[in-house]
Amino acid sequence: MGLFRKQSHLKSDGNMTVIATETRLKGEISSQHNIQIDGHFEGTINCSAAVIISEIGRTTSVINTEEIYIYGTLNGKINANKVFIGEKGNVNATIISDQLTIMEGGHFVGEKQDRSVSPQNSALPKATNNTELPKPE
Repeated sequence: MGLFRKQSHLKSDGNMTVIATETRLKGEISSQHNIQIDGHFEGTINCSAAVIISEIGRTTSVINTEEIYIYGTLNGKINANKVFIGEKGNVNATIISDQLTIMEGGHFVGEKQDRSVSPQNSALPKATNNTELPKPE
């Protein structure tokens, strides 16, 4: 059983790190594969794929990633090519990204900087042109 609905176009090679419901984790995660947070994570994430924070996911983090999809709560800092805040997403952060999408009902409090002009811009690869957004099940 996959974690994404069938219509998802998020690239997946079958490898994913999942922080499960009712799990609390503190530290640093580095991955070349997708990461999904269903529990609570505090720390740093470096991911060259996508990070998904589900509706029940909570994180206080510095996140450097290709793409991030936030359906739960995030406090901290995001550096990503593509940032998506879903209908129930709640973000209190500094966002460094050239592409930010906030769905109706999603909340963002903080500062938004363009990656192309930010001195903190990392050398992350360009985001893909996915037409449909991944959602955790």
